[in-house]
Amino acid sequence: MKRKVPRLPVVLLFLLSLGLAASILTVAGPARAEELFSARWKATWQRALAERHPLALLMKSKADTGTGDSTDIGGYAASMYRITGDGTYAKKAFGKAGSLAVPGDRNFTREAYTERSIIYYAIKPWLDANPADKTAFINSMNAWGDFCLVNTRPEDSDEATGHGLGLMAWGVVSAGDNPRASYFLNHPLVGGLIPTGADFRNLRNTINLFVTNLARGGVWIESSEYNIGTVKLLLTGVDIIRTATGIAYFPEVTQQFISGVALGQMHEFTPDLKDTHQFGDVEKPHAVTSWAFPKATLLGMMAGLTENDPNVGPYMQQLMDDWFAKYGYANWVTQPTGRFYLYYNPYAPRASYANLKDFYAPGMGMMFTRTGWGSKDVFIGSH
Repeated sequence: MKRKVPRLPVVLLFLLSLGLAASILTVAGPARAEELFSARWKATWQRALAERHPLALLMKSKADTGTGDSTDIGGYAASMYRITGDGTYAKKAFGKAGSLAVPGDRNFTREAYTERSIIYYAIKPWLDANPADKTAFINSMNAWGDFCLVNTRPEDSDEATGHGLGLMAWGVVSAGDNPRASYFLNHPLVGGLIPTGADFRNLRNTINLFVTNLARGGVWIESSEYNIGTVKLLLTGVDIIRTATGIAYFPEVTQQFISGVALGQMHEFTPDLKDTHQFGDVEKPHAVTSWAFPKATLLGMMAGLTENDPNVGPYMQQLMDDWFAKYGYANWVTQPTGRFYLYYNPYAPRASYANLKDFYAPGMGMMFTRTGWGSKDVFIGSH
């Protein structure tokens, strides 16, 4: 007997194919105002540690032992320092992040430069009490800045985003400590914090172009694999600059854009969470567990960043629960990295995403539609 395949709404497919369908987003306006390492964040993770939540214990274990994955440059320990005030963790974070040599590999500098700025900001009270280590950190970061200024391709979105926001973030967080801070922030390649347009004239303008045009709706422009990393670089860079200055210098990164990123990441999954729709430069096609490590981190970040958006946050929180139920908390391939803990709230509300079926991002022309999230449902993605 031939199984009946659910039929997709013809009108919906027609509208999506024309690019006229809207995303289901209803929230607009500026992004969240909460700073990194806020009092609420600190209280949340203090509670999680006291209650021995598995994710809190994982963070503590990684910070205590220093046995994070190869991308761990001190993020677990820096968060534990801000949560507990224990200088031992600041020292551990410095040991991983504070004196890294210039790697000569742009893949690493674009991935790690902004996170190193976040770690510098997080452990600054400890650095102020340890001036030799502070000087070593500043000298190392300045050397990375010099490398980035001569090894950045503005048209490469992950490099422009990682190096650009890394240079801006370092210029901001080291101001007052570093005589070269303004040089990095205001270098002609970088362009400062205020865009003068949406073009490739400098890295600040380039980021504005990416967000407002090419990635409009929340799906980034590289590929389903590279997007996972680049969006993390964008959001953490924007947040550390806002945290350090108290000013939202990236008004183009609205809550609507952030919620679009979250929903785009959700909707690209197959119903069983074993695969995703894939496009662009994908090194290991349909091998989700080969790049699931950063995927877990981004999903948790998006759950935290949309926590106050009732149309998105509870669904992302449930997706995160489903992810951990499927892959576990501490599987080397699927566990969250340090950046996850900057945003995720394990106590945020949950809601079933079973009725979320359609998504459209006009920048990339990315469309996802499905008849449901069950094992026999139809899922279609195209752009």
